[in-house]
Amino acid sequence: MHTRILRKIREKIRSEEYILTTHAEEEMANDDFIEVDVETAILNGRIIRRERDSLKRAKYIIEGVAIDRRKMLILRFAQDLPIL
Repeated sequence: MHTRILRKIREKIRSEEYILTTHAEEEMANDDFIEVDVETAILNGRIIRRERDSLKRAKYIIEGVAIDRRKMLILRFAQDLPIL
């Protein structure tokens, strides 16, 4: 399920065509993660659910594992340029 979306997200990660929001950076710092942890978790993770935000845009929750093997949940909005 969501295979095409996950493949597209991974392509953007590999080509570094994404934006980390200030909120994402703050959440990463709070949990002692770095950007490579997010990239790794997306590259080895899976979409566990799809939701809609208040503007009815699709967003995907990705569960994956960071470099140090800690589990991560990542929220991603479906847009042309991925925003994490």
